[in-house]
Amino acid sequence: MKWRCAILFALVGATGAWVGAALGKATNGQSLLALFGAVMITVGLLMLRQRSEGDNPDVRLDMQSIAILGPRLVATGAATGFASGYFGIGGGFLIVPSLLFATNMPMMAAVGSSLLAVAAFGATTAISYGSSGLADWALAGVFVAGRVQRDRAGDAGPQGRSGERRSGCSDGAHGQSRLASDG
Repeated sequence: MKWRCAILFALVGATGAWVGAALGKATNGQSLLALFGAVMITVGLLMLRQRSEGDNPDVRLDMQSIAILGPRLVATGAATGFASGYFGIGGGFLIVPSLLFATNMPMMAAVGSSLLAVAAFGATTAISYGSSGLADWALAGVFVAGRVQRDRAGDAGPQGRSGERRSGCSDGAHGQSRLASDG
């Protein structure tokens, strides 16, 4: 986890998410879905490319690196936040590649650092949609209550206590509700 990089990226990105959500709410749903599919495919293909620079496990946002890392984190944070808000998603599949591009941090550091931005972008987008009357808070409450119930029952993670594997949909709901309830 690269906290300083994550904080700058998330703060700038939350502003982008707010602007993106405003535009996303004004976009036809079918167009939004088609664009989202195209973005997912493009990002997936770009992630298959070999990175030109190696990992930099020592990357750190400080007074010496801010002139290089600062503009890169601000630009990628704003763009990624905008896309996250526009499509109404947490943006994890966009955030990790953006952090890798901006900082050359190792993949696991980018994954860990992305969680702060996912929470910030998701909360910003939820507030935007909620303030417009477009969020189903009762359904969100069901997800949070389910997560709390599972935590109290001693949930053992993705495999569950009995070892069965949950479906992808269940894992996604599990992750989103966990984020909301652990928040």
